[in-house]
Amino acid sequence: MKGKALNVLILKRSGTCLAWVIRHCMKAFGQLGHSSTVLDLDQVKEEVVLRERILRLRPNLVLANNHMGLNSQLCEELKIPHACWLEEDPFYWVRKKDVSPYRILFVYDKAYIPRLKGMGFKEIHFLPLSTDPEHFKEVSLSEEEIRRYGCELSFAGGSYYKSFEIIEDLLGKWGEPKIRMISDETIRFQSNNLSLHIWDVMETFQHKYKYPIPFADEEGAIMFGRLLAGAATSLYRGRLINSLNEFDFHLYGDEGWKNLLRDGRIKFYGSLPYEELPRLFTASKINLNLTTTPIKTSLTQRPFDVLACGGFVLSDYRQDIQSLLEIDKEIVYFRAEEELKEKIDYFLKHPRERREIAKRGQRRVLGEHTYKYRMERLVRVMREIFG
Repeated sequence: MKGKALNVLILKRSGTCLAWVIRHCMKAFGQLGHSSTVLDLDQVKEEVVLRERILRLRPNLVLANNHMGLNSQLCEELKIPHACWLEEDPFYWVRKKDVSPYRILFVYDKAYIPRLKGMGFKEIHFLPLSTDPEHFKEVSLSEEEIRRYGCELSFAGGSYYKSFEIIEDLLGKWGEPKIRMISDETIRFQSNNLSLHIWDVMETFQHKYKYPIPFADEEGAIMFGRLLAGAATSLYRGRLINSLNEFDFHLYGDEGWKNLLRDGRIKFYGSLPYEELPRLFTASKINLNLTTTPIKTSLTQRPFDVLACGGFVLSDYRQDIQSLLEIDKEIVYFRAEEELKEKIDYFLKHPRERREIAKRGQRRVLGEHTYKYRMERLVRVMREIFG
């Protein structure tokens, strides 16, 4: 690998990584002088065919986003360095059987590193999320776009309400009242204690009710935990957004928001195409970031996207914010509902300070938090390990 242009094979699997993340990674590899090819694992079912395809492509680096890619046996047989960039809770995908000297984990959140080491992984590296400045950039808005997107406060993101519907369906099939109590209390507690792991919270309430949920297998337990985490995110986001109905608030996302909004004062505009997000981030005076529950100490890609557009970000607090951006100089955070309202009110009344913070944040993001810099770091780590 050392000192030469790489031929990177990016492994795609449905339901794990959004297509635009792969596009941004491919562009970043190109900017660094490497070539990349995407292989859809859902289209290659047989391992013999997969092996032949990989040997024909002759990659010297394999990348999997939000899944484990090749099985450990194939990793060691092919002896190709294999990077896994896990941009959600890694325990949705990682199993002990995935440990291999050729598989290197990159996680978006340091909170997961101790548990992953406990599973036997030796090389685990922190690689936060990032932005693509060719897509997320400050744009000139027409008068019509200013009327459409201009607002005091905005949020674009998922409601996760679907998690409640799926949980309800499962509870109906199980028909056990204790599982409903465990589920309800886990969701409520997690929504108020975001730094805790959903698996620990769920285990706590199983002990409380002296009822271990009889999952069919490990995958069933993981799926249910993921649903509870989604529902906790939904409850958390819904609670905060409903508290902000005194502001000129524009909300974008899936139709599940209609089930969470308590009155009509918050304007819900439906889903916003990915291509339109820079216009919203530019036009909105304050862009709200409400992190999903699986993110314990780090940031989602949203603050980086907004700042790349020259927008102002008000984010819920996460421990590693200060290691990524300078507090109150490049980004502003809140810890509680009242503080959130106070800071919205303050920064609406202080537009110059708001713009200065956004501009400093934009310079920092463009200099340190792009996909190009992330892929450069990933390649550097892989070269240090494999030579």
